[in-house]
Amino acid sequence: MVPFSDVLADDYVIQLLYLNEIYIDRFVLHYVINLLDLSFKCTLIRLFIMCTTIDDIYLHGSFSLSD
Repeated sequence: MVPFSDVLADDYVIQLLYLNEIYIDRFVLHYVINLLDLSFKCTLIRLFIMCTTIDDIYLHGSFSLSD
């Protein structure tokens, strides 16, 4: 299994927040994310991915990794 670093998790959380149109000041966002532990960040990432996948299936009838 590939190790998942704190920095990589931060980047994923930030990208997923913006993809889901949750706009927060970047300085505040980095500060808050740095307070979270890695397992919580990974849980957030999983939740965002699951929600995005469910929305895509609901809106488009199917989900594909290739766009």
